[in-house]
Amino acid sequence: ILRERIMDILQKLDGFCEPVSQFWRNNEDGPPYPGPNQTWHDRVDITFCFEDTAIFYGVCACFWLLATLKFTCGETGRPVIPFNWLNVSKIVLVTVPFASALVELVHIVKDGIASPVGVAYFQYLTPPILMVTMVVAGLVTYQERKLGLRSSALMTVLWLSLAGYSCLKLRTILLIGEDTHKIMNTLLLSTFSIELFVYALQLVLVLFPEPQSPYVYTTEEDIKHCPEEDATFLSVLTWWWLNRFKHLKVV
Repeated sequence: ILRERIMDILQKLDGFCEPVSQFWRNNEDGPPYPGPNQTWHDRVDITFCFEDTAIFYGVCACFWLLATLKFTCGETGRPVIPFNWLNVSKIVLVTVPFASALVELVHIVKDGIASPVGVAYFQYLTPPILMVTMVVAGLVTYQERKLGLRSSALMTVLWLSLAGYSCLKLRTILLIGEDTHKIMNTLLLSTFSIELFVYALQLVLVLFPEPQSPYVYTTEEDIKHCPEEDATFLSVLTWWWLNRFKHLKVV
């Protein structure tokens, strides 16, 4: 019974992906589910539609929710971080996927009007969702600068998730090979490549903490602050910030 319900759901999702793709892709001819002596890996695989809906929409929805909570937070008591090359680069870079998504949306709308087959519903939704996500990402980066936050767990998770999503999509492109042009033309492949590059670059940038504000640590007591306060999100996860105690001759 559970298997039949899953297949009903998948068939309904296939309608959301038609005529471009399916929600699941068969590795072999046959129904999109394993037989008695097969596993799911023998039969099914993810498609562009699955990646652009279940994965991408999920990442963006979680980010919007967490960003909303971030905006409701009060003052941290830390001084504002002045504009510098790092936070300006982060804010400027979010405009690149925004512009890329806008180009994709215009192209898809034109294709939907001109093509007798039409365009899948998810293709209309993905570019606007990406545009909104990039706007929110820019606002979060600006807000964290005003709050004096030198590192951002939220932005690290966002860029890591989007980079992972893009790598899955790249994997699908490589698996499909020559048939990719049936789903993505040269323009869409170009915009996808640009977005993947920006996600990877943003992920590298969030590894660096923001420069220390010139308005902080003015007293002797402030100078003796814990290095964890200046550590990046990944540095806290890996306990790398403890290495700074060696210079203080604590450990």
